[in-house]
Amino acid sequence: MQVVAEDADLGLNGQFYYVLANESVRDVFACDSTTGAISLIGALDRESVAEYWLTVAAVDRGVPRMSASTEVVLTVGDENDNAPVFQHSSYSGAVNEDALPGQ
Repeated sequence: MQVVAEDADLGLNGQFYYVLANESVRDVFACDSTTGAISLIGALDRESVAEYWLTVAAVDRGVPRMSASTEVVLTVGDENDNAPVFQHSSYSGAVNEDALPGQ
């Protein structure tokens, strides 16, 4: 995913970089300071965290520095990582010999 910002100012006021504003996601996601591309750098586990809210800021290089931010919501899809389990080690049943197919 990539965020894109625009700044109509000239000079240093029109040059900016991207940064993840919330530190709590920096061990899982990274944001390229030049392109705004967001990438995964850590492991995901839906059972632990099903949704991430990232705040990405564009900060200009002027004095004083000005910034704007946006929220990016990432939902973690579930992967079947649990093998099926039978409740009992053995099951039994009876079928009549004159049963029709599908019964």
